[in-house]
Amino acid sequence: MNLVDRAANLKSFLTPRVNLPWLTRVLVFPQCHSTQDEALRLAESRPGLLVTAINQLSGRGRLGRTWVHRPGLGLAATFVLDAAKHDAPTLSIRAGVAVCMACEAVTEPRIPNDYPPYFRLKWPNDVMVPLKAHTKLGPCRKLAGVLIERREGLLLLGIGINILQQESDWPANIRDSAVSLHQLDPSAHPPSLEGVCDQLIRALDHYLFTDRREIRKQFSARDTLTGTQQTFEHNTKRYTGTVECIDPEDAITLRTADGAEHKLPALTTSLVKD
Repeated sequence: MNLVDRAANLKSFLTPRVNLPWLTRVLVFPQCHSTQDEALRLAESRPGLLVTAINQLSGRGRLGRTWVHRPGLGLAATFVLDAAKHDAPTLSIRAGVAVCMACEAVTEPRIPNDYPPYFRLKWPNDVMVPLKAHTKLGPCRKLAGVLIERREGLLLLGIGINILQQESDWPANIRDSAVSLHQLDPSAHPPSLEGVCDQLIRALDHYLFTDRREIRKQFSARDTLTGTQQTFEHNTKRYTGTVECIDPEDAITLRTADGAEHKLPALTTSLVKD
């Protein structure tokens, strides 16, 4: 099926599902450069729009990084939200929790309740999958990302989820660090773009508006950084140490090698990646 037909099918599937107070209309492109840019251009200063594309040519992530997207293999979507009605400081975490829940709904990972959740959150905006599912800490691969941009009184919530990629679909430089839902269980029936979109909308409808206590609980259970050695940057100064706590609404508590405790403001601190 070509890109035009796939876009038409996806729009037909999504149209009856965008009848929510915060989501009222949808546009699906066969191909575009960036769903973030198209959403801003076409929203006409009104929230409630979902823009997605079968192929995104110039997807971007946080801090100017690129988002790799292959035609029809992943979700590239932007939700246009009213900045006055959403909790901007925790929006990335709320969206991350929603992505985790949507992915669990389409894959149904069979992990006992006393183990950590399968889908994890790497503050501030990455959804990760551990290489060893039953471990709290350890190496992970990136499954999805969240990008928040504030423009013209709107919040552009960009979400990218890897769905159908196989190992050969990844560029060599990220082959060992990226993963798709299909790669998690290649023997299972592969998840569909429509199914992931549907579950994502359902999850966002809950987690964008649920109380902060539930968000804190979900984030704490899925947090990949607490207990690990990390480097953060705040006000052009870098701090390296053990992460003791992350409160996405308040501060990152870091203990450096000299025993000093540093509380870095969560909203103005960046995780330094290699």
